[in-house]
Amino acid sequence: MTDEPTCRLYLMSPPLLSEPAFELAKFAAELEQALAGGDAACLLLRGVAVPDDELAEAIATLAPVCHSHDVALIIEGRADVAANSDADGVHVDAADYQAARALMAADRIVGVSSRRSRHNAMEAAETAADFVAFSENLEDETAPSDMDGEIFSLVDMIRWWRDLIEVPCIALGVDGAGLSLADCSALAAAGADFVAVGEAVWAHEQGPAAGIVAANAAISVALEQST
Repeated sequence: MTDEPTCRLYLMSPPLLSEPAFELAKFAAELEQALAGGDAACLLLRGVAVPDDELAEAIATLAPVCHSHDVALIIEGRADVAANSDADGVHVDAADYQAARALMAADRIVGVSSRRSRHNAMEAAETAADFVAFSENLEDETAPSDMDGEIFSLVDMIRWWRDLIEVPCIALGVDGAGLSLADCSALAAAGADFVAVGEAVWAHEQGPAAGIVAANAAISVALEQST
């Protein structure tokens, strides 16, 4: 008997925390609403170019919100700041895994992003990362190398990974905005362990809680239809 397929939300914060339009207190309240609305595995805090002190403040503000809902707080790229904070882990490029792992405690999460070629994917899996993420990055289509091999669609990449690799995989969006609800369904059905959502939650017309409910519903429908 095989386990039933599962898929959870990889929630992404709005980008560019240093932008004047971003209000940390306002986002913390929206995050609380979202996480009260339904299940999410983690929040990816996006702020690679943010000054250290501002990122540390954001982590200190958002970590208690996440942890009160048993949600992991993952930091995009900045293992140097995350290592000395209450963040649960980091999400880095595969090439940066070793440096990030050296900074993070053994019990903390270090996940990586990979291009959508099987060569790159296998290399990412061999890093011992806690997860590997794939996106519809346009650079994958425009700059593949002979060594990297054929670039696959995101759905085909997830299907291939599901059948071969045990490391959890995340399906990301095109530009950091996260996936649409329709894409969440398609990629959950393809076998993604996590699907990334951002604008589908934060820009939902009925608010972040309704966005979380809608995203989880999209996953549930897909998994029910695939079993």
